[in-house]
Amino acid sequence: MARRFLTLVFGMFIDSIRSDDWPHIVAIQAQVYTEFEPERLCVLQQKWQLSPETCFVVRNELGQALAYLLSHPWQGDSPPHLDQTLSTELVKGDCLYLHDLAVSPTLKGQGAGKALFAALLNAADEFSKMQLIAVQNASSYWQKHQFIRLKSAPTCYGSGAQLMERVLNH
Repeated sequence: MARRFLTLVFGMFIDSIRSDDWPHIVAIQAQVYTEFEPERLCVLQQKWQLSPETCFVVRNELGQALAYLLSHPWQGDSPPHLDQTLSTELVKGDCLYLHDLAVSPTLKGQGAGKALFAALLNAADEFSKMQLIAVQNASSYWQKHQFIRLKSAPTCYGSGAQLMERVLNH
């Protein structure tokens, strides 16, 4: 049975991703990301398969996924390109790559993103740093969560996308 991590307001909670969540995850991705082509389902699922213990959803009281977070171990100085499949033999490095955090517009402003990120921090104790690409002008949001800008991201992530990093102090 999947673990429930944190109860949110209005009966919502953070949970592990299940195979029946993918239609909801794909729909959320399409609603949220408007500056670039959404990733293929197989690419999203591969991130989950690489590290299911660092991937989460926010569910409502009916069990429907309304927000999600995908992350996986990463090594190297360059982030994976958007819609890129990764090696299934990915060697665990000291970096946790936060690939995607998306919240349905119906939950916007209710703390779902912050709660997903808190769950990820709780699961990241074997990593010394975390990286992400801030898209759609989200770098100021991530700076509030102690991320610093490293460099511009590949153009596939849209204009103004930034590679960012946070040192994890456990």
